[in-house]
Parts: sequence; C-alpha cells; structure tokens
Amino acid sequence: MKTKSVFTKLKILVISLGMMFLANGAMAADQWTNWFTITQLEAEQGTNAAIWFGIYADTIDTSQGCSTNDKYLFPSFNESSATGNHSSKEQLYKLATLAYTGGWQVRLYLSNCINNRPAAYRIQIKK
Repeated sequence: MKTKSVFTKLKILVISLGMMFLANGAMAADQWTNWFTITQLEAEQGTNAAIWFGIYADTIDTSQGCSTNDKYLFPSFNESSATGNHSSKEQLYKLATLAYTGGWQVRLYLSNCINNRPAAYRIQIKK
C-alpha cells in the first residue's frame, strides 16, 4: 500500500476545505473581499484567555463601515474551551497561516465589525 506524501495530503485538505466554503451559497457575493496576499499575521491574548487573530493586507476592505481599518479580525476563542465552534475557528487560523507562509492569495467573508475592525468569518485560499 502506497502512502501519500505530506504535500499531497495537504493539497487534498486545502481542496476539500475550499469546496466546503464554496458550497455555502447563502452568503452574499458583495460581502467577500477581493483576492489579496496577506502581509502579516497577528495573534494576541485578550481578556479571559480569549485569542484574537488579525490579518494584515496592503488594502483593507472598508465596506463594513468599521472605524478602524488597519487589519481584519477573526472572532476570538478561548483556547481552553472544547465547546462551541472552537475547532472551526482554529481551522480559519490554520488556513490563513498556510496561505501566508505559502504566499497564496486569500479572500475573506466579512460581516460587521469586531473591536471596530472588519470581522472575517470565512476564508478561501488559492495558489
């Protein structure tokens, strides 16, 4: 039995996750950002062990009307929590990190503001 290389497994994971996000047709097209390359990632510890994950880009979409447009924020999660959508948020962070380290492009699904910054709830990546 042949074993698949790590690269092949990673490619299958990325394609599978991308298809999952594309299958969610209920999202309005005007709430997706244009494709861009991530210039910097940031994770910061908030109160009550909450972790915020920021994505920096050369240009930030201002369509949400947030007062601060220096980065996009993913919703926070408590790293000690095993409940709720903790694992789906972790997957967002992993995909953003993969795109950043690989130099791939991303686009984000925005909805409202978090800490006065555009809030991203979905991510798509492409090579």
